[in-house]
Amino acid sequence: MVTPESISRISRKYQLTSLWITFALLIVGLLMVQVLGQRSLVYSLLFSATYSMITCFAYVKAWAAVARRSPNVLSRFYMAASVLRMLLALVVVLVAAVVMRNDTSQMLSFIGVFAVFYLILLVFDSIFFARVEKTKE
Repeated sequence: MVTPESISRISRKYQLTSLWITFALLIVGLLMVQVLGQRSLVYSLLFSATYSMITCFAYVKAWAAVARRSPNVLSRFYMAASVLRMLLALVVVLVAAVVMRNDTSQMLSFIGVFAVFYLILLVFDSIFFARVEKTKE
């Protein structure tokens, strides 16, 4: 059984780890901007980092609420939240494609940076919550 204290502890650990991962990706990206001289990637990096922090914060708050109220449906929550995040990411990419349709290289750069942030945090989410569920049993 998951206690309210353990839910708070898991939430804090998730928020801190996702923040560090996002920060590390941002720093690596900014270093690459300096090395490659691609200053146009700065806005893509900042947007992707901001998007990642907001979605991770919302995800863990929703997870904590579901874990407190009805922990028996967490498996459905993981699936529904992942689908919702994927659809939101798809909407962001489509909006970016429409906004940047005149500059194909900038659009592809944005989509590449955004995809890296999305995929790395998706892997983190999967591993993190797989461990949480494994230790719960």
